[in-house]
Amino acid sequence: MFVIDASGSIRENRFATVLDFVKGAAEELEIHPDRVRVGAMIYADNAYIQFNLNTYRNKEDVLQVHTR
Repeated sequence: MFVIDASGSIRENRFATVLDFVKGAAEELEIHPDRVRVGAMIYADNAYIQFNLNTYRNKEDVLQVHTR
């Protein structure tokens, strides 16, 4: 599960850096229902699930997710 900080301390240009880091980490994983599953939660004042561990079945679909 990726936990992504979107609070005020992470300005817009820094948020892009955070997303690049998450994307790079996801690119290194063998995402598949029988191997590695990923999810994402974003928090600032409140936390919410961007997508659950069973939402995407492969790396390509995960990398297409837009959080903003």
